[in-house]
Amino acid sequence: MARKTVLKLLLQRYAPMSVEMQKAELADQGVIKNAETLDIEYIDNSSSASSVTSIEEVNLEKERNRMKVHISKITNKKDLIPVFEFCEKNDLMEIYNSKLEELKNGK
Repeated sequence: MARKTVLKLLLQRYAPMSVEMQKAELADQGVIKNAETLDIEYIDNSSSASSVTSIEEVNLEKERNRMKVHISKITNKKDLIPVFEFCEKNDLMEIYNSKLEELKNGK
C-alpha cells in the first residue's frame, strides 16, 4: 500500500498525465456515481465529497503555480511582457506588477 502511495505522489508531481490518468487519479479510492461528470464520493471522508475539484480546476491551479515560478525567475522586462495576458486572465496581476516594479527598480 505504501508503494502505491509513493508512486502516485511521484507521478502526480513529476509526470505529465493524460486526461485518462488525471481522471483515474481523481477517482482513486472513490465511488464513482457518474463517470461522465466525474461525480465521485469518498466513503472514508464523506465531508470532502462536496469539495472535489474538476480536472480543469486542478490543471488551472497547476498552471498558475508554474507561472508563479516562471515569473519569479524572469530577469528582464522583455521576458515579462508575454506573460501579461495569462496573468490578467488568472488573477496573477499582483505578482506580475510586483515583478515589474522589481525590474524597474533594478533589484
